[in-house]
Amino acid sequence: SNTILTNNGVLIGEPTNKPRPIPANKPFFINTFNINDSLLLYVSSINNPGPSSYLHVYNYKKGNTIIYKKEPTNEVFSAYLSKGKIYICNDKGFGTLGDSDINYIFKNPMVFKSEFKSFAIEEIKPGIFWVATCEGLIEYNTNNLKSRNLLHFQGACVRTINRIGDYYFVGTYGKGFYMFHNDSLKSMPLDKNKYLAFSHCFMPDNFGFIWISTNRGLFKVAYADLVDAFKTNSSSVYYHYFGKYDGMDMTEMNGGCAPCAVQLNSQTISFPTMDGLLWVNPAKSGTLLPIGDIYIDKIVVDKKNYSLDSFIQRTLPARSNSIDFYIDFLAWCNKENIYIEYKLNNQKEWKLLNNENYSFIHFENLSGGNYKLQIRKRNGFGLNNFYYKEIQFEIATPFYLQWWFYLLGFMLLITLIIWAIKLRTRQLILQKEKLEIQIDQKTKSLQQQNEVLEKSNQINSRLISIISHDIITPLKFMAMGSKKLLDKKHVMPTELQEETITEITNTAQELQLLSTNILNWIKYQNKHRRQQSEPFAPADVIQQVFRILTPIAAEKNIQLLADLNPQLQILQYREPFKILLYNLITNAIQFSTNSKIYVEVHENNNQIILSVADEGVGMTSAQIDNILSDQFIISSVNVDNKKGNGLGYLIIKDLIKLLQGQLAIESEKGKGTVVAITMPSTLIIETE
Repeated sequence: SNTILTNNGVLIGEPTNKPRPIPANKPFFINTFNINDSLLLYVSSINNPGPSSYLHVYNYKKGNTIIYKKEPTNEVFSAYLSKGKIYICNDKGFGTLGDSDINYIFKNPMVFKSEFKSFAIEEIKPGIFWVATCEGLIEYNTNNLKSRNLLHFQGACVRTINRIGDYYFVGTYGKGFYMFHNDSLKSMPLDKNKYLAFSHCFMPDNFGFIWISTNRGLFKVAYADLVDAFKTNSSSVYYHYFGKYDGMDMTEMNGGCAPCAVQLNSQTISFPTMDGLLWVNPAKSGTLLPIGDIYIDKIVVDKKNYSLDSFIQRTLPARSNSIDFYIDFLAWCNKENIYIEYKLNNQKEWKLLNNENYSFIHFENLSGGNYKLQIRKRNGFGLNNFYYKEIQFEIATPFYLQWWFYLLGFMLLITLIIWAIKLRTRQLILQKEKLEIQIDQKTKSLQQQNEVLEKSNQINSRLISIISHDIITPLKFMAMGSKKLLDKKHVMPTELQEETITEITNTAQELQLLSTNILNWIKYQNKHRRQQSEPFAPADVIQQVFRILTPIAAEKNIQLLADLNPQLQILQYREPFKILLYNLITNAIQFSTNSKIYVEVHENNNQIILSVADEGVGMTSAQIDNILSDQFIISSVNVDNKKGNGLGYLIIKDLIKLLQGQLAIESEKGKGTVVAITMPSTLIIETE
């Protein structure tokens, strides 16, 4: 009778008829369910206050209440009548209501992080029930006894399920609302402020509209618009907003109770809020729609004002950084109901202006060209209920974006590419020539190294031959002579003993000289041996060598003579110089007897000339050519009945290279030899 009973037992409204008896004489929780006109289900404590809550079922016709005392239940539950059975969902599970207990078909698993809360039940298909819970939208299938979660959001409850016409509306707490039809569940577009993210209740009126309560106010939407958006997947629907400027003292509406709203016999819809009830009469509520034309108040281009007529009749200069369109329209309504959208040229999507700047469109750094700005404003409900405004304008194209500039740039680019190709080709040619030179140099270097290696191999082979002949053979002779001398010294005449000892002594001296030469040659074959130049007097070095070789020369009745300048100083390698002199004099002694050897050192134009002259057997021109050639051959042979192998000259030639000198030989067979070496008095050391 146009009255509302609150859960504290308070009747609100003026009854048109005598009210029925109040079904509850004590406070109850905010989830209640009317089963036709016969039963009212609610949860309350047996004793007020009481430790536990139980399901109460009030019978309107009998006027009595049945309390289900076998087990307590939580206060947030849901109920639904289907084919004479009352289905209940609470924190224990889902089942049917018996005479004194709930017969559970599905038991809730004990995995929920908080208390299981059920807000609404709807039978989608025979035997298939959807339940709105804080664990999601759960489907209970009583046909195959299976359940599943259709929607689940972290921290967001599914609050309501309302059937309106052939569609089901599912509201959530923070995730918008959904529509279901023909096995299709779709998320629906929201209002521009996203207030409908918290959709609590969907109440139809008798005029083709649905009223939706939220945490921030009340919305009115055409049922046909929602159906069309569902079918076409449209992203935009007109929602008319009611708030404080429409007489609502409290815009935060309560979405946690059941029923979520009640329609009185007078068609008034009663919505619960956080502070009292909100009553809306759809037949009397004024709906101020944003109907009216769109006007362009002014246009500002880089802080310069234009009227619309002057703006469209001119070409804007290039590099117009900022263009602002100021919009106005004739309408008296909440700003939440103003939906102004725009797009430029052939953009697919319309851009929605926000609440604060719904009369202001801003563009920055538009390029040159022709533009068409389209503006539309929703005039209210309806699929294509828009008012359109179109503005065409032009921005001058900068010279660097003109066709001739592109052509010039293209030609310049081609020129640069050709120049770059030529430059690169030239670089490649130079690199090729440089590489060929490097390859040629490397080839020559490898050839030289190969020649050196071959020469070294030949020298090593011949050196092994010399060692095996000139060292091992004398050693055998010394061993046999010594053994014979020891075994037969008592029967061997004294003259023969002295002759044998003399031969052994001479052989030992020859071995000592040969071994020294071999060691010196090996020592100066080391490429990594570092020499240090130093100042010294050649006269001092010659005197040292004479002291070593004079006894050896005396045995062959040879005199060592020198023409020396004690004041002469040079900057050279002292030790190589000494070994060079040693080998020159040793060679002269070896091929001389009963004669003299002359050593002379003098300076000429920063060069010193070291000469060693002997009166020995001399050499032929072929022998001289062999010594001076790069392919000098050493051998173990007797020359003119004189033992020699050429190793001394091999060492001499290596030392001359080290001392940066040159070798000259003058000789005549039977008249002796003069060996002259010219070298710098001050050695210049080249560094890499």
